[in-house]
Amino acid sequence: MLNRRINLPSSYELYVIMVFKTLLKTIFYIYVGVNRILRPKQTAYYIVFESFIVGVFMTFILYSYPTELHYESILLFLSFFFIGTVWFMLLQKDKRMNEHFVMSISITDAIYLLTVPFLIILLLLYLGEGKALIGLIGILFYIGTLLFRSRRHHKKRDYPTPDDSELIDMWHLASAYTERAVYHSDNKNRFRTYYWTYKSTSQYKKLRDNEINEELKDAAKCMIKAVRLIRETIYSSSIKYKRNVSTAKQYFKKARELSQVKKCAVCGVETRDYDSFSPGVFTDVKIIYCKKCYAEYYYDKSESSNSTEEKSMNIDSISIKKAKSVLKIDTNNFKEEDVQNQYRELTKTVHPDAGGSMEEFIEVKESKKTLLSWIEKDT
Repeated sequence: MLNRRINLPSSYELYVIMVFKTLLKTIFYIYVGVNRILRPKQTAYYIVFESFIVGVFMTFILYSYPTELHYESILLFLSFFFIGTVWFMLLQKDKRMNEHFVMSISITDAIYLLTVPFLIILLLLYLGEGKALIGLIGILFYIGTLLFRSRRHHKKRDYPTPDDSELIDMWHLASAYTERAVYHSDNKNRFRTYYWTYKSTSQYKKLRDNEINEELKDAAKCMIKAVRLIRETIYSSSIKYKRNVSTAKQYFKKARELSQVKKCAVCGVETRDYDSFSPGVFTDVKIIYCKKCYAEYYYDKSESSNSTEEKSMNIDSISIKKAKSVLKIDTNNFKEEDVQNQYRELTKTVHPDAGGSMEEFIEVKESKKTLLSWIEKDT
């Protein structure tokens, strides 16, 4: 065999490489800082400020005398400013700083936001102000951009966004940042790759520190490792680049598998074979069931079924005495109407949407089914 001589870099060359990397990292950090200013977090306060700026801009375009406080310019400005203000007021206080909830404007929300500006525009038209039509076009365009940004923000993500996590908004943002990091890495855009990997890593570190579920903690750790490998591709040679990308894909796969391990809300068993449902149309919470508990506790059997075996199973699942106690029915001569009325009253407090627990809701629901089955059997 021929002896091959390996040329190792001299100490001077190593020093130059180290200085170059340090300088490059410093430039990247400056880029991150500038982008933080240019790309502010879209909180409710930001939307109010944005609508204020848009209102001032449109007023200056359409009127040459906005500083003279003519009613036309003031009303046009308010028509834009009310968009951000109304949305701010519609949001709950604890969600105004959460970008995930702020950027969740639906078609219905857009109609609410359009109501006050539309009335102002009608008033201007009634007063003979023809420029109000251009203002209306501007308002529709601005609300359209809010809708578009919300749709883009909430699109299905490529990376883990576990529905059962209480930090779903953070997972969603982290996934969005990772998608952008991978996109810019594929396009060899070093500055943007560094920026989005920096944001993604910061978000996953928060998830690692705040998640309760151990599997999701591990999933966040895997995502941190994967994103760091993507960041390292900025400095890598072509061979190391391929190796980093391959290893990152393995971490992405492992994180996805870990995020798919769910714990049943009833029996507590961890499973990848599960069903979920949202207890109400106004909540993002997903209740997770294993297949067995889903069939037993959630799936509503047909009301028209007269199977004796089904009735027996319903009645055996919870005693008549306990069912009456749960529904707070004192009399023995109760009717279907009494059961339904008590059920409606109790669901106002025990339903997960109203602040109750899933276990209480299931117990009330089963009690209702038991008593209704008992009444049907009696007749």
